[in-house]
Amino acid sequence: MDRIAVVSLGGTIAMGHRGPDGLTVSLGANDFAHALARPDLSFTGVDLCSRDSSELSARDLSDLVTTLTRLGDEGIHHVIVTTGTDSMEEVAFALERLAPASARVVVTGAMRAPTLDSHDGPANLRAALSVLTSAASRDLGVVVVMNDEIHGADLVRKSHATSTASFTSYPGALGWVGDGVALLVNRPATRRARLEGPLDPAARHVALVTTYLGDEGRTLHALGEGSLDGLVIEAFGSGRLTPHAADAALTLAQRLPVVVASRTGAGLLEHSTYSAPGSESRLLAGGVLSAGWLTGVQARVLLELALRTGYSARLAELFAEFQI
Repeated sequence: MDRIAVVSLGGTIAMGHRGPDGLTVSLGANDFAHALARPDLSFTGVDLCSRDSSELSARDLSDLVTTLTRLGDEGIHHVIVTTGTDSMEEVAFALERLAPASARVVVTGAMRAPTLDSHDGPANLRAALSVLTSAASRDLGVVVVMNDEIHGADLVRKSHATSTASFTSYPGALGWVGDGVALLVNRPATRRARLEGPLDPAARHVALVTTYLGDEGRTLHALGEGSLDGLVIEAFGSGRLTPHAADAALTLAQRLPVVVASRTGAGLLEHSTYSAPGSESRLLAGGVLSAGWLTGVQARVLLELALRTGYSARLAELFAEFQI
């Protein structure tokens, strides 16, 4: 009999009560496990926390990784993680870096609360279980299952504020769930930037900022005056900044890790196409790192996790894995 754990972090899928101030968490892992009950499966429920995903912290992520490791030591390697959708793509991306190699992890949740007739949580849970128990889904790494679609952790993003079809991938999903069966039509080429070693529970201050027309670099200079461990800048197009912002980024890169990603959210950054004062070639020559095809949100997670796992000297190597 397969043993499966449901680890609950809260989020919309768990918000079955509406109080005077709005929705609150009232459901947990055991409720979800009961809804998934099958005679051929044994479920374990773990309530890690009960919060909106906008409230999740670096400590929660550390506790989640520790829980997955503990479950593996107990012989439970199949895990459904339920969480809110606001930070779901970040949770999934982080787990792809940190989850034990033996763990099969599916992350899911809901866009609509249990208080609504159109609640999508039960269907997402059943689809997640179909993927988790499918032989075809082995060696996929961490995946997100929402709206009957299967998304790789390195490609998924929340692309709509409220739609049940909010979660998408570029260039596409790995597959979908139909008639209770997981159908895989794509597979990740490889598992990238896996991080080993203990995760320091203390967060690092890694900021994420977006450039804009006429950016004078004032935000970057202000950040540089504070306590900062790293910085990710969402740049124009395929990796460019205004001249003033580029000067500020190059100054900061002399004392802390600075990474540029594209504010478009898709595509590979260029390395030596343009010669403008804020060009990607100038930034890279000055020690700024390229996020490759990672979004700014993903690049920020990778940078923080790398700093928290002792990979500070290997940042260029880690980000290079997302250049190909």
